[in-house]
Amino acid sequence: MVRLEIEEIQSKKAHLAPKLFKQLDIYEGDILSIAEPNTGKKIVALATKDNETFEHKVGLGREHIRSLGVDEGFTIEITPYREGLVPIRSIELGLAPASERTTRVEDQLLSVKKNERELLQFLGDRVFTINSKFEWDEYDLLISIEDTKPKLSSDDVARFGELEDFKYKWVGSEIKTFNGVLFIDISGSMKKKDMRCEGVDWAIERMEQEFKDPEARKFFQEIRGKKRISRLNGSLLAALKYLVEKIGRGVGEKIAVILYTTRAYVVDFGDGEMYYNSSQPTEDIASKLLKDAKETFHGKTNLLDALKDAREIIKDFPINKMKMFVVLTDGKVDKELECLEYFKDHIFPRGDIVVNTLGIGERINEDFLSHVANNSGGNYYHVENLRELVEKYSEYAMNLEIRGSSESIDSWKGSNTHEKVQQKTYNVPRCPSCSQGLSYYQDDWYCHGCQRYVGEINVSNLPVCSSCGKYLSYFDKNSSWYCYYCDRQEDI
Repeated sequence: MVRLEIEEIQSKKAHLAPKLFKQLDIYEGDILSIAEPNTGKKIVALATKDNETFEHKVGLGREHIRSLGVDEGFTIEITPYREGLVPIRSIELGLAPASERTTRVEDQLLSVKKNERELLQFLGDRVFTINSKFEWDEYDLLISIEDTKPKLSSDDVARFGELEDFKYKWVGSEIKTFNGVLFIDISGSMKKKDMRCEGVDWAIERMEQEFKDPEARKFFQEIRGKKRISRLNGSLLAALKYLVEKIGRGVGEKIAVILYTTRAYVVDFGDGEMYYNSSQPTEDIASKLLKDAKETFHGKTNLLDALKDAREIIKDFPINKMKMFVVLTDGKVDKELECLEYFKDHIFPRGDIVVNTLGIGERINEDFLSHVANNSGGNYYHVENLRELVEKYSEYAMNLEIRGSSESIDSWKGSNTHEKVQQKTYNVPRCPSCSQGLSYYQDDWYCHGCQRYVGEINVSNLPVCSSCGKYLSYFDKNSSWYCYYCDRQEDI
């Protein structure tokens, strides 16, 4: 272990003086564990020799410094990492602005959702810790590790290579606005009084502070203290909690509520408006929702008409912003095949709509709800009680978490597999004197063992960088390929 002072440089690697390579017994491209001694926070970086770096310093890029939570000039501890790597199966990524640039006007979440494969290609098969952050310059985003499966300890070093599932969400201090449409099943079965409602007094108290009209007060009084209520009343309470959260954000988000049974009913929040703007007055919005739900005939489960109404409503929503649909039902929707076709033709291809689905009771078609959610970047959840339902609606009002598509992962893995199959036939450039793998920079081959340039070598079929087309350098220590011109490792 050595203690070194941070020098900020433009690089994705840790730059060390050549003398430190001998002291630490490391080679070019080895993994280094970098720790901030005061907090114990650890990250990793690949080592590279740099004759311009002083022996008491380490050159680190901005993303490594931000990951450690320190500044240039701080002293850190560096140790060679010689343990195994944890293969991550599932990961949740956080997105935040990487700089103060304001040139991008569109919603960053929408940009990422439409370019998930680029996100995975950017991450590649990097090594990282739970504290690592990556700067995605093309989209001016800082990517953090929010959660993983398996869970990582502070000492674990992981890689993305075995990824099966990924999610991402906004974690920046700036509030990311997104408009929403709630689809609430009000069919006959929703009158069944089997929803347990313990542990929701906190939510009722919050809503009573916002909605003070007589209809709302009467509704809250009917629920308070009850052990079980109808599925419909539970769903309406959760919808009101959603509205409260949106109002509390104070950013003028648009919310439409569609009640669907034998036909669909769009809640009119006043003056013929098909949606409510959360920055508007709240005097009677609760009573409008409650009256519409209770005075409507409760028949079948016609989600298709509700989807058609929603498609018209969101024409008034900004096209360059993410939108969220929340679909709740307690049974099998009518005309499921037609609904799926409608999703396939009009919702999934848009890319700006995430559909979260919720099921109540035991007679729901979970395959249908899971398919709808998975194909839009959303999640399906089976609700057991009112507390869970209220918590889910609160979460959906505040946070937009997007599940990456399986097609993006398959494409990413497929391209990696294809590259590796192609590159198995590549020859390794070796020194004619000592047979060590050669490095290519300054348009010449260099041997670190002999510490000299060896000139042209008589070897064909050598790999080149996928970005700049220059020959790649080979390091025997970990059988890795590296491009000095792009300053990054190639996965071969």
